[in-house]
This record gives sequence, C-alpha cells and structure tokens, in this order.
Amino acid sequence: MTGGAEWEARTGHGLVALPDGEIVLMGGWADANTNEVWLSEDKGESWTRMTDNAGWSPRGYFAAEALHDGSIVIMGGHSGINPPELGDVWRSTDNGATWTQLTDAAPWGPRSSHSSALLPNGDILLMGGQIPDHPGSANDVWSSSDGGATWNLVTADAPWPVRSNHQSMALPDGSVVLLGGSDGGPSRNDVWRSTDGGATWTQVTESAEWPARMQFVAGVLADGAVVVMGGNVSGSMGRDVWRLDTAGSTEQHPAHTYQDAGSYQVTLQTRDGVTVSTLRRPAYIQALNQHTVIFKDYNDTVLKTEVVTHGSDATPPANPSREGYTFTGWDVDFSNITSDLTVTAQYQINTYTVTPTAGTGGTASNAGTYAHGSTATVTATANPGHVFVNWTEGSTVVSCDAQYSFTVTGNRTLRANFSR
Repeated sequence: MTGGAEWEARTGHGLVALPDGEIVLMGGWADANTNEVWLSEDKGESWTRMTDNAGWSPRGYFAAEALHDGSIVIMGGHSGINPPELGDVWRSTDNGATWTQLTDAAPWGPRSSHSSALLPNGDILLMGGQIPDHPGSANDVWSSSDGGATWNLVTADAPWPVRSNHQSMALPDGSVVLLGGSDGGPSRNDVWRSTDGGATWTQVTESAEWPARMQFVAGVLADGAVVVMGGNVSGSMGRDVWRLDTAGSTEQHPAHTYQDAGSYQVTLQTRDGVTVSTLRRPAYIQALNQHTVIFKDYNDTVLKTEVVTHGSDATPPANPSREGYTFTGWDVDFSNITSDLTVTAQYQINTYTVTPTAGTGGTASNAGTYAHGSTATVTATANPGHVFVNWTEGSTVVSCDAQYSFTVTGNRTLRANFSR
C-alpha cells in the first residue's frame, strides 16, 4: 500500500480494524515508547494522526481490541520505564482521538506481551503474558463482559504452558485459538483451542507445520482462515506466511440449524476458479426462539398452526364462519409473540325479526326479535263470523295451525288468512 507511512517506524504497537473497515494504529516503540494514535480510512494507504498524546501513558506490547460497537479497548503493556509492566485499561469511542480510563488496576495485574481475543458475544478474553517478579510468564485467562471495565478470572492455570509474545484470536464459530510464543526459553509452535470462553482447552497440535516463533503476527481472515506471519523465528526475523483453513462447510448452499437463541456471525465465500470473494458479517444472524401459534374455531377445530420467531406477529387464517353467528374477531392478541399461544375465534349470535300480519277477518300476534335457533310462536285469532285458514309466507302455506311454532333461522314475515 505504501513504502513510507506517515507514522514513524516502530515495533510493539497495537493495531485494530474497526467494523466500518477503518484501521487504527496505537503506541509502540519508535525512538521511545509512544502514545500516539493514527487512523487510516483507505485500508492503510494513507494515515491521519488522531492524537500525538493519548490519555494513556506511552507503551508497547499491549493488547487491543475493536469491539462490535466500534469502540477500541487497550489493556496493559510495557512502559519502557521501571516498573515496566502496566495493568490499566482504556477505551475510545471516537476512533482513538480521546480516551477514558476504565480501570487503573485490572485484577489480572500489570503485564505485557499478553494476548486478547474478542468473542462473537462481545466478551473480551485476556491470556498469558509477562508478569513482574514471575520466573517466566503466565497461563491465566481473564474475561470481561462490559468492554474491559470489570474482569473475572476464567482459569488461573490453563493447560497450555506459561507464555508471552504469543497470539490468540476468536474464530467465527466463537472458539478461541492460542498459538506459539515463549516462556523465556525456546519458542513454541503449539496450537490450543477453547470452545467455552477460555475455561477449558484442547491441544490441537503440539507442533504445527510452521517453525516455532514468538513476537509474530496472526489473524483471522474474512473466510475464517487463521494466518501466521513472520516474527522472531529462532532468533531471526521471519518473513514466512502460513494459513489454516477453518471453514465449517464447503457446500455451495450450506444450511445450519441454530439450537440456541443468540447473535451469530456468518462468513460466506464464493470461488469462480480464478478469484475468491468473501463476505463476513459479525452478528449477522439473529437466531430467535420459535413459538407455535394455533388458531381454533369455536368447537376446537384447528383452523391453522403457525410457527413464528420470538417477538414477531402471527398471521391469522381467513375469517371462519358459523351458521347463525357473525364472526367478531379473535379472543387474544397475536402480535409480538413471546410464548406458545392458542387463539380462538369469537362469534356473536345473529338475531332476526318475526313479523306476523293478518288478513281480513282476524288478528295476528307475537311479533318480535328472536335469537338464531330460538323458538317463536305466532298466534292467529279469528273475528266473530270468521275462521282461521292458514299461515302463508309469500305464496307458500307454512302452517294450518292457528298457533304456529317454528325455529328461527332468519327474518320472517307471515300472514294469517281467514274466511267466513
């Protein structure tokens, strides 16, 4: 990108890539330890100095992480003065221009040449490093779930040997890999992995293909591959590069079922035989709990069953029907579903008007409003000198009884007919 960046040549500095693709370089050893901060918005081609005197003291060989919210956290380091090791934690929310001290004495104590890793859930792990008055280095693991303000000891004695000047990183699956380093003696090329936030570890290999080294650079590429580069290799400065592929699937259209609700990172890679295109999205998939919503009719007939994600809305079936009733809606709300739910159709019974009329020679009674399915009785009374003939509805004879009883299923207009 450039053979001469704007910042001075240095070693032991910190470097983080922000979620928006910007790069921030911090501190390190130039003519002396520095506490300046530089920002690149074009992948390292050009640099802007954010500050030449950050709030934290000059240092090198510290740990730094860019959190998911875009803030930057630095931890510990080597001051170059006596006592050299530092145990403070600082955070910047403006690309390194200004800094806030989260603690001046983290419980993991002053140390340098340690490593850190940012888990997909946002937790920070801090591992190993050089500790004052220690015969070698450390092999403890610490965790912070609040961006470095407070820390909990995960393990005081991890199974990997004590070390400093090593590297560690979190893979897309949330596991953590720890590589190489030294305890003051010969360098190492072992690889360890933890799948539970650093509490327990499994040795992946005692001797990786790359030569033992310390003070090297390692990182995770967008496709999940781990890359190891350069460093102090048996007393010489290495310029080799090694790669370990860690992709979980090589299928063109992979599918995965998440068993637990949470936020998951996804890395997708496409190849056309010539080029490789990789897309990485931290916290891209929000795996939510699922709930079953059952829509039932008045008689417990299941109208629809739907599985919805936590917090989403269910979609009702078409409005049901019931003879003699009018559908009025559903008995419970089915938006923002947070648990399994049964929804039942609600109805209002229909009412009808019964209208008896009388022809010449008599009267008709018992007009009224009746509920669907109820019994109505209309009565015809003949005048003196007349006799009742029948009840008709339109041109249809419906009864020859003066008292006519029937089940109401709709509006009815009846006529009582009489003769002399």
